[in-house]
Amino acid sequence: MDTSSTSKRTYIIVAVAFVLLLIVALLMFRAPARTAAASAKAQELISAFELAGLKTPSEQQIVGTFGEDGGNVCKTDFGELVQSNLNMLLANGAAQVGARGIIIDAKVLKGEAIVLAVRHGQFDDLDDPPERILRDD
Repeated sequence: MDTSSTSKRTYIIVAVAFVLLLIVALLMFRAPARTAAASAKAQELISAFELAGLKTPSEQQIVGTFGEDGGNVCKTDFGELVQSNLNMLLANGAAQVGARGIIIDAKVLKGEAIVLAVRHGQFDDLDDPPERILRDD
């Protein structure tokens, strides 16, 4: 066997495997459900963002990102492991000795707190929102 036919065979096998994996990935992907409940939560989140003075994405973007159940933002509780991972993500990106916290805009944390409050039904009364979320510290 010469090397050119072996090389072609290898590329064909890799291409077929890639196509098969792509098909499996497309079949397993589930987009967030666009239900009436998801739209209602999105409207509630938009109102809460406006009340807090934050920029508001469109309803379609919110439903596509969070769906009815809050998506990845609300997937887990805030145990010690999740909190430590969040703290690592809010760092400067350096490794080991150079890793240090960064100063983050309070609006980012406020927005995340609002998403969690809306998802867990703690932001239902928009006329009297929780002060701990809207407070500018």
